[in-house]
Amino acid sequence: MNNKLTLTIAIILFGLSFYSCNNETTIKVSGELIGGGQDTLVFTNKITKETFNVLVNDSGKFTNEFHGEPGYYRVRSKSQQVLPGIEIYLQKNNVASFKIETENWRREQNYTVSNNPESEYLKHFNKSNTTLYRKYNYSLNKLEAAHFISVIDSMRSEQNIYLETFISKHKKLDDDFIKVEQERIRYNYAALKESYALRKKPSALPDNFFDFRKQLNYNDEKLLAISAVDYGSTVSRFILNETNQTLTDNEDYMLHTIKTCIKNVSNQKVLDHLLTTMVAPYLKDSEKFEEAYALFIENCSNEDYVKMATENFKKYQKTKKGNPSPKFVDYENCAGGTSSLDDFKGKYVYIDVWATWCGPCLAEIPHLKKVEHKYQGKNIEFVSISVDVEKNKEKWKEMVADKELGGVQLRAIDKEFMDAYSISGIPRFILIDTRGNIVSRSAPRPSNPELITLFDELGI
Repeated sequence: MNNKLTLTIAIILFGLSFYSCNNETTIKVSGELIGGGQDTLVFTNKITKETFNVLVNDSGKFTNEFHGEPGYYRVRSKSQQVLPGIEIYLQKNNVASFKIETENWRREQNYTVSNNPESEYLKHFNKSNTTLYRKYNYSLNKLEAAHFISVIDSMRSEQNIYLETFISKHKKLDDDFIKVEQERIRYNYAALKESYALRKKPSALPDNFFDFRKQLNYNDEKLLAISAVDYGSTVSRFILNETNQTLTDNEDYMLHTIKTCIKNVSNQKVLDHLLTTMVAPYLKDSEKFEEAYALFIENCSNEDYVKMATENFKKYQKTKKGNPSPKFVDYENCAGGTSSLDDFKGKYVYIDVWATWCGPCLAEIPHLKKVEHKYQGKNIEFVSISVDVEKNKEKWKEMVADKELGGVQLRAIDKEFMDAYSISGIPRFILIDTRGNIVSRSAPRPSNPELITLFDELGI
């Protein structure tokens, strides 16, 4: 197959000259993978989520028809040559042709459209965003506030003018398409502003910075389905900003995130999107897991994520304070030989789960050294467990030596201990008492003064 592969797709949409018993719309697709071979094109309706596979024969040609609703579709190839896919808009009674050049596709995404104005517009809109990011070297958020606002205001104006001109030129554009694209410009702008706010102190933002929120609807499930990038990002970043701004010192972050979602979003599909993308992967790290879990399953209707949360909750119950700690056995010791958790019975054990590639882990090392020095000779063992894989073993040993790491330096030979504690992010700190029971499954970091307070309360 050539490095440069051109895919010419002729998509013919037949209007219904008669109605079948269930009034389905027949969409016929045909075309050719020039220079290609066997493959499968996947057409996914962004609203109904129906997926239609179109087989490409060994000479690169294909033809098929399927019963699908007109509207927004995502087209990709199973071979992943066309990934990310192309966003198109299919209607009745027109012939749409696409020519896709897959050389350097992930970066350039070069393709041409004819006889399908909606898809032509979508190409321009997505390209304009990419061009903007590249112009500023993907560092828009580093601009000073006034400059940033000037840039994105100009971008929004240009996008609106282009859409208005496009509507004037193409009199037969679908009304629903026009409405969605007007909203997409609005939410694309909002997503950029919310993203900027996440990286700035409130004092660095103008007083009227968030005025755009007054025009937004955080409960539009249709727009979420069509434009997860623009609309979905806007809502998610809004929730993050609201969570950060309203979080108090004594609140658990994940629990507060769930409460913020529930407070601001009432549509179940939008709420599910937030809970499954922003909360579910990190729920098990909540310091108030029981309360957060109960609130999550009460408000999430996605059965798969509720099941995942329930499985993690069962693990959590086994690692509650006072329960016997899960054990690690025969982990590689940098000083030679192996070590197991049972080797430290009779002492408190403060465990640091880390890796050589983890920036936040390395940032804790100077603080950990100070804590180790403060409690030198006390009835506590400081055990660091690296999760570096086998191929990075030498790098781990070199870092232990170069940074003169103290305590007991181990490397995990399996994931059982990490899985038992539901560790999905590092660094993670665990405190175990002299009898091998759990004091804290998520102990304060060395940089947190609360760690010394905890040690003092225990009489270490």
